[in-house]
Amino acid sequence: MTTGRSRRMGLARAGTGHLAFAAVMIAASALTFLRMTAVALLLPIADFALYATVVAAGAFLAGPLSFGSIEATIKSFPRLVSDGNEAGMMGEARAIRRLAMLRALALAVPLLLLGYLADIAWVRLAGLAMLVALGNAANGLVASMQRAVGSPSTLAGGTALRAGITFAAVSLAALGGSLQAVIAIEIVSMIAAALASEWLFFRRASGKAGGPVPPAPPETGGRLIFVAFTAVAAPFYLDRFYVTTTMGAKSAAQYAVLALILLGASLLVNTIAQRAGPDAIRRIYHGRPSEAMKRILGWIAAVSAVWLIGIACFAGILTNGWMPAALERYAIAPAHLLPLAAAGVLLNTALLEFLLIGMDREREFAGAAAVFLVLVLGAALAVNLSGSGLLGLMWSLAACRAVYAAVLVIMLRPVWRPGSKGTAS
Repeated sequence: MTTGRSRRMGLARAGTGHLAFAAVMIAASALTFLRMTAVALLLPIADFALYATVVAAGAFLAGPLSFGSIEATIKSFPRLVSDGNEAGMMGEARAIRRLAMLRALALAVPLLLLGYLADIAWVRLAGLAMLVALGNAANGLVASMQRAVGSPSTLAGGTALRAGITFAAVSLAALGGSLQAVIAIEIVSMIAAALASEWLFFRRASGKAGGPVPPAPPETGGRLIFVAFTAVAAPFYLDRFYVTTTMGAKSAAQYAVLALILLGASLLVNTIAQRAGPDAIRRIYHGRPSEAMKRILGWIAAVSAVWLIGIACFAGILTNGWMPAALERYAIAPAHLLPLAAAGVLLNTALLEFLLIGMDREREFAGAAAVFLVLVLGAALAVNLSGSGLLGLMWSLAACRAVYAAVLVIMLRPVWRPGSKGTAS
C-alpha cells in the first residue's frame, strides 16, 4: 500500500516536473518569437528586412567560427557526462569559446573599421553579423552543455535566462528606432546572457570556476557534422538574403515576416530537441537505437500536430481581419500559409539528424545534407529564371525539405530492424 502510494506520488512529481519544464521552455521560445515581432513592429519595414538578414546571417556564421568544434559537442558532451567526466566538458567548452572569439574578432574588427571609415553600409552590417555569430556560438556552446547534463531545471533555467535577457534588451533598443543600435544591443545581450548562464549553472554550482580543467579527448566527426549542419542551415538563414537581392525590398520585408512565423516551428522543434536529442544519443550509446527511434518519431508527431494547429489559428486570424495594423502592411496572404505549414512540419528532420549523429553516421548525414543543398540551389535558380516569385520559392523550398526528409528516413531504415545496434558500418 505504502509502496503503491509512493510510486503514485513519484509519478505525480515527475509529471509536474515535465509540465514545468515544458512551460518554461515554451515561454523562453515565446520570448524569442516576441523579440523578433517587437522589432518588426517598431522598426521601419526596410530596416526590419536588414535586421532579419543580419541576424539570420549571424546565426548561420556561428558554425564556421568553430569549424566543427561546437557541432562535435552535440555528441561528445552527452557521452562525457555519461562517463562522469563533466570537468572535461567544461574544459573543452572554454577552449572552443576562446577559438570562436579570436576568429570572430579577427573578421569583425577590419570590416567594422572599413565600413565606418569608408561609410559603406553593407560592410558595417557584415562586421556586425560576425559579432552576432559570436553571440550565437557562445549561446550554442552553453546550450550544448546544458543539454548534455540532462537536468530539466538546468536546461530550462538557462534557456529562459538567455531568452529573457535578450528579449528585454532588444525590445528596449527597438523603441529608439535605430537599426544598428538594435543589432549592437542584441550582440552584447547575447554574449552577456551566455556568460551569465554558464556561471550560474556550471561554474558557481560546481565550484570549478578556478583552476585548470583537463580538456576532454578530441571527438571525431565534428567537421562532418559542421559540413552537414552548414548545408542544411544555409537555406533557412540565407533565404532572406536571396529574396532581398533578387525580389526587392518589399518582397524581402514580406518574406522576413513569413520567416518569423516559420521561426515559431523552428523554436518548437529546437525546444523538443534540447531533451529528445541528447536522450536519443545516450540511448544509442547504451545499445538501444530502436527505442531512441520510437521516441523521436513520437516527438515528431506531437510537434507536427502543435504546429499545424498554430498555423490553422493564424489562418483564422488572417481571414477574419484580426491582424494588427502594424503587421497588415506586410500583406501576408492565406496562400502563403500552406507552404509555410509544410515547411514547419519538415523542420522536424532536425530530430532525425540526432539519430544519425548518435550512431556515428556523420558521413551519411553529410551526404544527405549535400543532396539537400544542391536541390535548394537548383530550385533558387529555377525560381529566379521563371519569375515565379515568393510563393514559388516557398513551395520549392518545402519540396526540397520533403526530399531531404525522405533521404534521412531511408538512411535510418536499419534502426527499424529488430536487434539492430544502429552502429556505423
